[in-house]
Amino acid sequence: MISSLSRSGYLEGFVAGLQIARTASNIAGRSGAGPAGAAAAPEPTGPDAPHWRAQDQVTKAGGKLSDQEKFKPRAAPFDGYEKT
Repeated sequence: MISSLSRSGYLEGFVAGLQIARTASNIAGRSGAGPAGAAAAPEPTGPDAPHWRAQDQVTKAGGKLSDQEKFKPRAAPFDGYEKT
């Protein structure tokens, strides 16, 4: 049987999560970014940012990336060796 303390703790956490989600959606709506689910992709930063921008420019122009170029930005540096 679930104790009332664990049940109340669960409900408190659940309600806190709902409040956080509601606040986040209100902030996204007020900033003009549209619904919370339609947020724009973050601008790349760091030393590889120019390369990521160049890849984005190629794909927006209708170009295609090689398989290696597709998985490298999403994988950890040494996880891609098995795919090459």
